[in-house]
Parts: sequence; C-alpha cells; structure tokens
Amino acid sequence: MATKAEFIQAVADRLDGDRKAATAAVDGVIKTIYAHVAKGESVRLTGFGTFERSSRPARTGRNPRTGESVKIKKSNSVKFRPGAEFKAMASGTKKPEKAPAKKSAAPAKKSAAPAKKSAAAAKSTARTTAARTTARKAPATKSSATKSTARKSTARKATAG
Repeated sequence: MATKAEFIQAVADRLDGDRKAATAAVDGVIKTIYAHVAKGESVRLTGFGTFERSSRPARTGRNPRTGESVKIKKSNSVKFRPGAEFKAMASGTKKPEKAPAKKSAAPAKKSAAPAKKSAAAAKSTARTTAARTTARKAPATKSSATKSTARKSTARKATAG
C-alpha cells in the first residue's frame, strides 16, 4: 500500500465496502492529529505510536559551498515514535491481522481454471529453468575452448624460442 487512496480502500474493505465512511474516518483521524500536534500536544495511539512537536532552537550553521557562517531560525518539526506493537509487526515478530474476506452476493464457485493456471506456471518454470541451465553451460564451453587455445599458443612460443 503506497497511497492514501489505497489506504482508504483497505479501510473500506474492513467497513463492508463503505468507501465514503472510510474516507471520512481516515480524513478525520489525520486532521485531528494535525490539530493537536500544531497546538504542541502529543498524540498517543496505544500500540501504534506517538506524534509530537519538536522545537529546534535558533543556531549558527555553515554554508557548505563557501564556508560562510549562516544564522538558522528557530523551527518546529514533528517526531513520530512507533509503539511496541508497531515495532513488533515491522520486525516480523508479530503477524498482522488479515483483513476480513469480502462478502459477495453470489456464492463462490470452484472451477478448474486455477489448476490450468498452475500447470501453465509449471511449464513456464520448467522452460525458465531449462533456459538457465543452457545459458550456464554455454559460457563454460566457451571458456574451456579459450583456455585450450591459450595453452596451444604458449606451447608454440616455448618451442619456437
């Protein structure tokens, strides 16, 4: 998942496909976090993490190109510290919950299409493996021919000299 739209769709899937409610929920959470952090408050979501504002004091820096001293103004930034549950999922020690399966009006039918698909995939894999094996053998033959040619030329030079 890489975009806000994909995130909203994942939330909608958990809310029985209600995309409008999912959009409102995601936007509401984000705007609430913005508002509280802008006030200087920290937002703690148990298990997920903490958002908080961090102040950087005014300081003197250097222009890397000229080496000249430059005054840098006071600024604020946002820090996020992940919670224990989030860290566990990111490290792989805890598995995330699977999203509930989508409910459909018609019952799912079993078909032979997946079996054909796997057979086609097996053929494709066999072809790829055969191609790799052939590709590996070709350079080995070429290099051995080069070595034998090099040996012959060195032998000729040794007998000639």
